[in-house]
Amino acid sequence: MKKLFSSTLILCILFAQVSPILSVDELYNLSSYYSPQLVTVEKERKFCFFALRTKSEDIGDLQYLSRGIPSILLTEVRKLGYVYDENLVYDVVRHTMGNPKDPSNTKEKQGLDNNLSNKRVLDGGGLNASLQRKLEYKQEELDAILSNKKKELPSKDPRYIPLTVEYERDKALAIESEDVYRYGLKKNCSYGLTGEFSKTSSGSIVVNLELTNLLNGKVTKYTHSTSIERSLQEMLPLADKIKKTLIQKQLAYISIQTNPISGALVFVDGNYIGKTPLEKTSLPFGRHEILITHKDYQEYKSELELLPEQSKSISVDLISNQRSAFISVSSEPSGADVYLGVEKIGQTPLAKVSVPAGKNRLRIAKEEFIDHYQGIDLAIAETGKFKVTLKPGKSEAYYLNKDYVFLDYTHKDFMVYSVWGALLFYAGNIYFQLQANKLRDSLRPEIQINSLAQAQALFSQNNNLAVATILYEEIRIREVKSQIRDYNRIAGNIGFGRTRSQARGGLMLYGAAFMVATGLTFYFLGLDQETLDIGFDPGIGTVTPNQYSEAKGHIHYNFRF
Repeated sequence: MKKLFSSTLILCILFAQVSPILSVDELYNLSSYYSPQLVTVEKERKFCFFALRTKSEDIGDLQYLSRGIPSILLTEVRKLGYVYDENLVYDVVRHTMGNPKDPSNTKEKQGLDNNLSNKRVLDGGGLNASLQRKLEYKQEELDAILSNKKKELPSKDPRYIPLTVEYERDKALAIESEDVYRYGLKKNCSYGLTGEFSKTSSGSIVVNLELTNLLNGKVTKYTHSTSIERSLQEMLPLADKIKKTLIQKQLAYISIQTNPISGALVFVDGNYIGKTPLEKTSLPFGRHEILITHKDYQEYKSELELLPEQSKSISVDLISNQRSAFISVSSEPSGADVYLGVEKIGQTPLAKVSVPAGKNRLRIAKEEFIDHYQGIDLAIAETGKFKVTLKPGKSEAYYLNKDYVFLDYTHKDFMVYSVWGALLFYAGNIYFQLQANKLRDSLRPEIQINSLAQAQALFSQNNNLAVATILYEEIRIREVKSQIRDYNRIAGNIGFGRTRSQARGGLMLYGAAFMVATGLTFYFLGLDQETLDIGFDPGIGTVTPNQYSEAKGHIHYNFRF
């Protein structure tokens, strides 16, 4: 009977656990959904640079090239922004689910297309609005791109993989080529550049580099010779060789000039490559997106296609950026001067005067009247209308400027800074007191002789050991007390707490007291006749029967802060 009951109980528990699983398909209606095969490609690859080894013993003052040459190469490689690799690394593969021929799945299939929002950003070191790249592709779309049936821009081609660079110049190590795996894998590098340079008898520099692909183990070697005088300036050909290896495609060259100004920022495929005029900059051949931007001109966007080894020059006429707004100002009385910031733009009434868009300060001034100040924030092409009634008086008396102690910093600012300084010094006081307490607590386990009985017992066992122990403990006690005194001199003591010793000054307490005094000084300096309002109200002017006159005094603190 017990066995039958146990078996029945086990079956009931299993059924309770399994039944929700059996209803998952019905609950979520999985049979009515369709999902094509989706592939998520790698997000980026990292290129790690290492300092160069020195082959010659008579390098002398050329040791700076060990770290200088990788810095120049890094700058050029960073402009590339991406590598090109036919052998993609798939992070995630989601296989097909559902029946694509079922008409009821059409809605879900369309909805899935709209959900492919996973993006990656090319690292170009420049533009916030850099090109967004998909990480997730349908298998059919990916096959079409890889077979070149569908030609896409680098921003939409997964074979163009964003490239980041890493080089800690001050901590760079000059490692052997066989050690690149050990150091590269620690930093999660996909590529590692090592090498050496030497000085020849003719006075030139020979650079030998090894570029190791840590993904497939392939090592590419380069040799470059240059003069000592222009050793860093003549590294561009070597950088082009490295680019060709990374991009696995032939290079083309582009020159860009902008009119009527130079100095515009140039981005190719979302990667910053320099400022105009741009001279013969190498790019992989094929289609590219170009963005040229300047703060005073409209953005220029274009696409171009470069052929292998082609040199192409582009001249772009930038269009001035219209960033103007308009204001109309009237005043009572009229004839007041109108200033935008510190620039006078006319007298009231003003009708639709062109001004720069954005935030600014409007000042309306007229003799014998108080200046009127007003902040404005106008959008491009917006017209702001302002009507002002000026008050008679003197601006010098109405706007007291003595509150500004230094530049735009007021008494309040310095008062707040002083309070923070006082808190910082008090935190220092607490810190040094804690350090003193830690030293005191750490000493106690070291002291073995705490009473006369313990000393007598130790002397009875071994006189020499007892003397040595007492001397050692005395030395340790004096060392720790000396350190504690140093901490206490810095911290000071406010007269209560763990030690309950007499109050005494210290660097931290003196600093805190000084900052408190400074804060109070700036506080009272910030008070003036407008801040402190003392008045007397005699009450009702005319006394009538059954009413009483009540005099009132008042003190108002109208903080100008």
